Formats: sequence, structure tokens, C-alpha cells
Amino acid sequence: MPRNGGSIVDTRARTVRDRNGITYPLEALAVSEHGLYHARPLDKNEYFYYHERWVLPGPGWLINRFAFHDHRTDKIDWYIETDLIEIDGDRWRVQDGYLDILVDEGVRYQVEDADELAEGMAAGDISIDHAMAALNAFDRLCRTLRDNGCSGFALLSQYAPDLPAPTITRVEDGLFAVTPPREAHGTEGRERPAPARLPSA
Repeated sequence: MPRNGGSIVDTRARTVRDRNGITYPLEALAVSEHGLYHARPLDKNEYFYYHERWVLPGPGWLINRFAFHDHRTDKIDWYIETDLIEIDGDRWRVQDGYLDILVDEGVRYQVEDADELAEGMAAGDISIDHAMAALNAFDRLCRTLRDNGCSGFALLSQYAPDLPAPTITRVEDGLFAVTPPREAHGTEGRERPAPARLPSA
């Protein structure tokens, strides 16, 4: 599979350009010494209605959390990408590193797209240096998940302590709810009210 176009967050404009080249406004944005957090609603998406992302250059991870529509049966707690992160002033650019991990909180993790990394290397779509960076980030992530009991919350507490905590929570029957994100910097963003049930999309 060809390497996707990656994404770009513009902190001054408060926008994100997705891997398809479409630019969207962000509902929430925070930057700290550990990384960047952003969140936005997803309109007309058949799988999710809200997306949060923590971009962490240190370990080389993009930690994603989605609020799934109630009717979906393929829900996951965390989708973590081992992508390449470059910061140029107000612009944070993410390039596809292929390797992804799906995490069921406190239960298990599952590796995705290792075959695509091999194919990308064979086709010359990803350099050896970038592939090595993705593999190192992947190894670090697997070791950390094994040590913390497969917890995305623990990952954020350890590697992004000064970025906002998740506003997406699971409520009864595995359904998802979103609390309104607070525009905050530093540890203030970790304070939030109790989640409220949202209606089905």
C-alpha cells in the first residue's frame, strides 16, 4: 500500500490537514514540552463522531482516541501510530511510519501493518532511517504497554503529563461519550467534569 500523505497541524491557524489533504478547524489545541494535543468533531464519518490525538515527538508516537457511533461493533480504546514527527515553527508535520497498534484498555494490544512497512521499504516509499525510527518507536511502545498492563491512560500519564487528559470516555454497555474539551495549557487541561451520554449518530 502506498504511504499516506501524513498530516500537518498549524498551531497558529488552529487547523489540521489530514492525510487526504483536507484542512479542518480544531476544537481544542494544547502544546507543551512533551508534545501537542488536538481534538475535533468528525462530520459524516461512518465510524466515529469525535477524535482526540496526542502527538509525542519524544517516544515517536501518535496516540489516538475515537468516539465511535453507537451502532459500531468494532470499537477500540486506542489507536497508536509510530509515525515520524517534525516540528517547524507553528507547523507540526507527521509522516506515515506504517506500524500501528490497537489497544484494548487493560486487556491486550494488536499489531497492524507490519507487512505494509516491509512493502514500503521494498518500494522505496520510506527511507531506511525513517523505517528504523518507526521500528525503534514500535519496540519502545510494545515494551511500555507490557509493563503498564496495556493502558493508554498510563501512557499519557507517563509521557504527556502536562497535556489534556482524554475527554472521550466509555460509559455503560461499551458506548462512548465526550465531555466538552477545555482550552487549556499545562495541567489545567486534565480537569474535566463527569461525562454525559450522547445520543446515537
